[in-house]
Amino acid sequence: MNGGKALALENYCKKMQHPYVRFEYCGATLHDDCLDDITLGLWKVDLLTVLDKLTSGPQILVGSSMGGWLSLLAAMEWPERVCGIVGIATASDFLATKYEKYLTEEQKRELDETGRLSFADPDSGSITKNMVEESRRHHLLTRTSIPVRCPLRFIHGMEDESVPYKISLQLAELSEADDVDVILRKNGRHRMSEEEDIRLIVTTLDSLIKRLSCT
Repeated sequence: MNGGKALALENYCKKMQHPYVRFEYCGATLHDDCLDDITLGLWKVDLLTVLDKLTSGPQILVGSSMGGWLSLLAAMEWPERVCGIVGIATASDFLATKYEKYLTEEQKRELDETGRLSFADPDSGSITKNMVEESRRHHLLTRTSIPVRCPLRFIHGMEDESVPYKISLQLAELSEADDVDVILRKNGRHRMSEEEDIRLIVTTLDSLIKRLSCT
C-alpha cells in the first residue's frame, strides 16, 4: 500500500477528485507463519470483497504483477463492476510458470519436500507448494480466449527480469475486449517504479478515465 506506484495513484486521484481505494491482500505484510493458508483464490476473494464492501458502481482496477492477474480474474467474476483495467507487468500464470521454468532442481526439491521455498532475494518472499498448485485453477494463458471485454491497458518493461513482457502480448491477444493497448518500455524492469515509469502509469490511467467518461 505504501509503494511508490500506489501513492502516486492516490495523489493523482486526490488531485482529480476521483474515488480511490488501495489495500493489502491477506498476509501480504505478515510473517511467513501464515503463508501456508494463502492462495491466489483467497486473494481473488479479497479483491472482490473490497469491490463489494468499499466501492460502488463500475471501477477501474490498477494491478501490478500478481495484481494484474487478479484484476483480470475479478473482471471475469464480476464484469458489471469492472469497467477498465490497467495491468502493470501482469504476472498471469506466474506461480506455476516460475516453478516449471525458472526454479533450479534443488529449489524444486525443497518446495516439493518441505512445501515451502524462501528466496534469497527478500523482495521475492516465499511461496508454498499449495499456492503453486491452487494457482493452476486460475490460469489464463492456457485458455482459447479470456472473457474480459472491458478496456484493457497493459504496461510492461522489456527488461522485466521476472515476468516476460510477451505475457502482456498474449493476454491482449486472448482477451475478448476490442479496446486493448499494450505499452512497452524498452528499459523498464519488473517493478516499473522509476519516476518515468510511474508517470507513464498515471498518464495511462488518466487517459483511460477520460476515455470511459466519454462512453
